[in-house]
Amino acid sequence: MTETAVFLLDGPGYAEIRPGGRAVFRGIALAAGDDPVVEVVASSAGRTLGRAPANGPSPEISWVPLAASAACRFTLDVSVPQGAVVDLSVRHASGAETTAFRYDVPFAEREAERLRMLAARIEAMPVPASDLVAVTQGGGDVEVYRRSILESFLAMELQLRAAGADPAGVRSVLDIGCGTGRLLAGWHADDPGRRLVGTDLNPDLIAWARTHLPAVAAWEVNGLHPPLPHPDGTVDLVVLSSVLTHVSLANQRAWLAEVRRLLAPGGRALVTLHGTVYASVFLRGADAARWADTGYAEVAGAAEGANAYTSFHSESFARALFAEFSSAVFFPRGAADGAPRRFPVASLQDVYVLAR
Repeated sequence: MTETAVFLLDGPGYAEIRPGGRAVFRGIALAAGDDPVVEVVASSAGRTLGRAPANGPSPEISWVPLAASAACRFTLDVSVPQGAVVDLSVRHASGAETTAFRYDVPFAEREAERLRMLAARIEAMPVPASDLVAVTQGGGDVEVYRRSILESFLAMELQLRAAGADPAGVRSVLDIGCGTGRLLAGWHADDPGRRLVGTDLNPDLIAWARTHLPAVAAWEVNGLHPPLPHPDGTVDLVVLSSVLTHVSLANQRAWLAEVRRLLAPGGRALVTLHGTVYASVFLRGADAARWADTGYAEVAGAAEGANAYTSFHSESFARALFAEFSSAVFFPRGAADGAPRRFPVASLQDVYVLAR
């Protein structure tokens, strides 16, 4: 996926795919630059499976300041081969074509029984109403939210393994900025014996989680600044998904110091940030110049901690920010090996897995 392509796949999820049968791939595809996306092409082992225009109505992202953002949806009905990856590519008006997603059919085949089990457990969990979903996800589609519980967990598993950690060895997870518990629900479905804690600045989101997901995790309200009321060195995995993206640089440093305090020896932190794709789409004028000069920009469009308070990090700036950790493994736009094979944890945000 290039820096000028904005591509998000809505489905089918990995628990839904049936190799050897048909599947409807759907999502959005548009350009951040001057070369419009005209269609999405599905192929496997060098054979074209199908193609579809990327011009369907997409009112949910029409606010994004890109040409065609109001009409960039695609729907692609294809026969899914057995034992082979399906490449989903975007073709631009110029004829340039880049692979945007590699749908890992062999993974779905190997893990079919486990995926069905996880999907059934998640299906049995309550999910928030549309208005609460919109608070944390930007859109109010409840079924997309539910599907993302499993898909985000699978992405985190892959990223942790790629960073040298064993997800099965994670016995405790702290999700800072947990919202309504979307990410913790996946960890719980995988192993209800894990010790999970979710904390968030928004008391309404925590109230929902306490009422509807009391068996999933302990739910806490945190302040804008650390510390949290937990002992040193007691957490195997700390998740900060779309958290440092909404606080000041000084506060980012404070929260990272808190994460180092909380992580057990050998523990990991999984952090998402607005990277190059977000900067190219949303930064203009002095903010874009600051990004170009330093690799970092901060836009205070609202009070700190709100969605409209946004920060943007280049890889080099982020690595300097994470210098106190022993390692930082970078997954641009969440991809562990080139084009992503898993659905994202947090839209098109970059992912870093940090080791204590």
